[in-house]
Amino acid sequence: MKPTQTIKRTGSRAAAAVLIALTALSGCGSTPTTGPSARQYSFWPPYPDPPRIQFLRSYQFSKDIEPEGGKLDALIYGEAGQQVLPINKPYGVTAVDGRIYVCDIRNPGVVVLDLRNQQTRVIGSGGVTRLVRPTDVAIAPDGLIYVADLGANRIVVYDQNERYLTRFEPPQFKPGALAVTTDRIYVTDYVSKQVLILDRSNGQELGRIGEEGGGGEDGAFIRPLGIDVDVDGRVIVGDVLKGRVQVFSPTGELLFGFGKITTAIGEFVRPKHLATDREGRIYVVDAAFQNVQVFNHEGKLLTWFGNAGDHPGAMFLPVGVSVLEGNTDLFEKDIHPSFQAESLLIVTNQFGPAKVAVYALGQLKPGASVEDTRADQAEINLGVTDTGGPEQVPVDTAPASETPAELPEMDPQRPPVQPPVDNNAAGSVK
Repeated sequence: MKPTQTIKRTGSRAAAAVLIALTALSGCGSTPTTGPSARQYSFWPPYPDPPRIQFLRSYQFSKDIEPEGGKLDALIYGEAGQQVLPINKPYGVTAVDGRIYVCDIRNPGVVVLDLRNQQTRVIGSGGVTRLVRPTDVAIAPDGLIYVADLGANRIVVYDQNERYLTRFEPPQFKPGALAVTTDRIYVTDYVSKQVLILDRSNGQELGRIGEEGGGGEDGAFIRPLGIDVDVDGRVIVGDVLKGRVQVFSPTGELLFGFGKITTAIGEFVRPKHLATDREGRIYVVDAAFQNVQVFNHEGKLLTWFGNAGDHPGAMFLPVGVSVLEGNTDLFEKDIHPSFQAESLLIVTNQFGPAKVAVYALGQLKPGASVEDTRADQAEINLGVTDTGGPEQVPVDTAPASETPAELPEMDPQRPPVQPPVDNNAAGSVK
């Protein structure tokens, strides 16, 4: 029994790395090269604002990162033999050192897209440690891998080589998402409607954050889902039914909250997973808006990216997000000549071909202007949509004071578009 399954290389496509992180927006770089390009690039905000986020590429199958099969493949599988691993319905995601770890709730296990080695693997796909319905994955500072398995009511732990180590099974427990620090695991629990604090070494409970409760009061949850720990040790928790993000100290004291259920810019309708970066920025996926909103350390909206539509980088029921500093070299051929990428963002979409989408945070290179990107920019949809039914969603227009300020300003009015159907409207995993 092997805890890690390797999918043989099959298709061809240049390897690229994906992992995300929003770093400081100041930077330096070489003089840009400009010129005509047949490729259309998606930027946020779009022209005429200076771009800060660029869509790079997406993945749906193992063949998207693996090179052509050689003689060994032909010997094992036959001349026409192929093994192609699809990513069916991804959920939580994380990344490190050129590897993307994707929870797939329709293909039980965690898919590993090893971009530097051009290889695809699956963790927890068989045996007694088989993952049933993994919903989130996190990597500790020492490299250990922690998976929230909602289908089996447990947290499963793997070593740095993706081999099974142990599992933690708190009583009356259904994990939604988790974040890991040097000595703790913070996990959102659907049963208690709290955040459990566990000892990372043995899984013993150390405490709890929040309590079950409706209404608008902070410090209580209805359906806590997304969670991360920021650079200051603060615990950031998103509530999919409350439409609010709450910020706590490492020991659970409430600091503040932001957001409410409304279609106004900077608010939420159906927030899913979230992530933070080394600058303290907070990234929140909203499955109804079909975008990722970016907030500063205090919860003030900075910008958003993605949106529903047919443009490159469009989202289709997004749910997971991860941030990783660096690794931009893996996408050198995908980055616009006038754009200086500084870190990578990864978003999972439950439907459509862009199951794992990669974006770059950055800015124009020194000496470049927004005119250098104008001819190459794809037309993107800035609308939002509710994915809960066939009706369109009215969109509030934010006053000027709510327009993102720390990143280039964008038009705060977002017209509605026709929505797809979201079967996860209540935060369930299906």
